[in-house]
Amino acid sequence: MRLRRLSSDLMRSPYQLLRYLQIVSGTPAGSSWSRAVRALLFLCGLAATCGAEPHVAKATAVGTEVFYATSSGKTAMDKDAAGGNPFATALIDILARPQFLLEDLPRELMTLTLKYSKQSQSPEVAKREAWPTLRLVPAGKGERWIALVLIVSHYDSLRSLPGALFDANRVARTLKEAGFETQVALNLDLEEARHFLSKFAETSAGADLALIYSTGHGVEISGKSYLLPRDFSQDYGQAEASARAITVDEIGAALQAKSANLLFFGGCRNNPWQKP
Repeated sequence: MRLRRLSSDLMRSPYQLLRYLQIVSGTPAGSSWSRAVRALLFLCGLAATCGAEPHVAKATAVGTEVFYATSSGKTAMDKDAAGGNPFATALIDILARPQFLLEDLPRELMTLTLKYSKQSQSPEVAKREAWPTLRLVPAGKGERWIALVLIVSHYDSLRSLPGALFDANRVARTLKEAGFETQVALNLDLEEARHFLSKFAETSAGADLALIYSTGHGVEISGKSYLLPRDFSQDYGQAEASARAITVDEIGAALQAKSANLLFFGGCRNNPWQKP
């Protein structure tokens, strides 16, 4: 504290500062200032060190791995033979297994989605050189696995998606059975969805693994994918989508777990406003 007060007093008077530097550095008046300048740098560093709080390492979230139900520019099925999106059917197949490693997820999700869609829907899976040695199921003993099922199946002015509602129930049920603390957010408008995601981000920060399954009407504009909220109007155009829809990146930002963060987006990725 004394050093910080001294620095404050000296900075109020440039003349006092210069004379003080001469004294502490042994620099005679009128001679070179190099030693005085070195003394100034030393004092600044010392003051910063004295006034700084000790650094404490904190656990931070890892990046979010995103899995899309379909390729860029393509549509996704609302209902397959099982009654929902084949991408959801594939994920449920994996989550229902007694044990499954995270590193096997991209390959198996791709294989099963193609199978359940009869080769008509090719997902885009997350790609990375090395996956953490971690089980997707069952949840690790003493570890916290959490999930959010964010679904828009009914719209104020767009057509409803019965398959999405079917998926909301079966995906949530399977996640709970697999050991995930599971929340369901159904048919939210834009403001409600953003508020819910903000709250989930706080919750997921205390988890070891966090997962979101989200679907509804989806669009892709200039390479960016969006989920249309319940109050998205059929009268809106492409310009409104960027302001009145939720980006997949925004959904992914709600995943803040320490070991793994997984986002599964089941919506379409085409641009309905783009001319052929």
